[in-house]
Amino acid sequence: PRWLARHHKDAPKGWPGPIWEAQAQQITIYHGREPDARFLAEAASRDSGRSFTASTVLIDEWAYQQWAREIWQAAYPTINRPTGGQVIGLSTAKPATQFHEIWVGAEHEWRRPDAPANGFYGVFLPWTADPRRTPEWYEATKAALPATYRAEYPATPDEAFSCGQDLAFPEFDFNVHTCEPFEIPVGWSRYRGLDWGFAAPFAALWAAVDYDGTLIVYREWYQNRLHVPEVAAGILDRSKEETFAGSVADPSIWARAGHSGPSIGEDFGKHGLWWCKADNDRLQGWAAVHQRLRVDPETGKPAIRIFRTCKNLIRELGHAMQDPHRAEDVETNQSDHALDSLRYICLARPYAPSKPKEPEPWWLKKAERKPFNWRAQL
Repeated sequence: PRWLARHHKDAPKGWPGPIWEAQAQQITIYHGREPDARFLAEAASRDSGRSFTASTVLIDEWAYQQWAREIWQAAYPTINRPTGGQVIGLSTAKPATQFHEIWVGAEHEWRRPDAPANGFYGVFLPWTADPRRTPEWYEATKAALPATYRAEYPATPDEAFSCGQDLAFPEFDFNVHTCEPFEIPVGWSRYRGLDWGFAAPFAALWAAVDYDGTLIVYREWYQNRLHVPEVAAGILDRSKEETFAGSVADPSIWARAGHSGPSIGEDFGKHGLWWCKADNDRLQGWAAVHQRLRVDPETGKPAIRIFRTCKNLIRELGHAMQDPHRAEDVETNQSDHALDSLRYICLARPYAPSKPKEPEPWWLKKAERKPFNWRAQL
């Protein structure tokens, strides 16, 4: 306001307060004769933020910046000083982006427990933050933007990061495809799948098939920096008293890359855990996952349900993006380890077990039927 600061051409003689002047991408505020504060705007490019020292950096629409990682690499040293600095990132949510990676590690009530802390504090503004937005307005918005309304006007962070036109699995719905844990019946067929990783996380999944053919993913183990003996012991310990119809793993664990030593698959066998080579056809695998996510119009139910304790699989299903150059594939430059394990299980042709027959009532059993002898009753 003019009573607080004046444009340098508008300030009266003897004006004691601050004055400011502006150029196309810069505003400078003077307290006296020396410039005390400067606001500088830069267009997004690979070198944005370099050669400047700033007390505060504000990155707008961070998730949609083409050079987001390069800008962050250049901007971070400008505020990473012993005297401190501040970065403010603002953006519409978009999964599988640097902004998303920072969000999951930021301090807030939705923080993912396994994500390393990064010094940020997260603030989420739902569509209800504007009191002028009524439920009627929201329903009209949903009708106008059926594919993107959750991204533009989300109710929760999970909803914000689990939507968009480029999602690999847009049919995934947390309320439809997940359930609270329950005891798996003894008669259901059980399967295991493994996507191996050491520096990158490995993902082991346990699944069962009910009598209707629905795949129930009931357990996951998602970790990195563990060696084969530790992983084998952990999977065997988690599989106690369970019998499996199939255990499949990424075929790459049997690759030797030219050396003559034992493969990772052989190392697993030495420690008592044997795997079959999974079908690694990516397109067929994703097609199988899509088919199981499909809701049957007659029953109103999907062919897969996931325990809500399998948080990494749920996260990857909701956030995976399709490959921009191969629409039927999932982009590989993102977290997809649990998804790969699920793909292996789906291509293992898990079958529905036969439903056990209920015992016949005693009066219908032939062995217990006796002809009625009326003479014997005389």
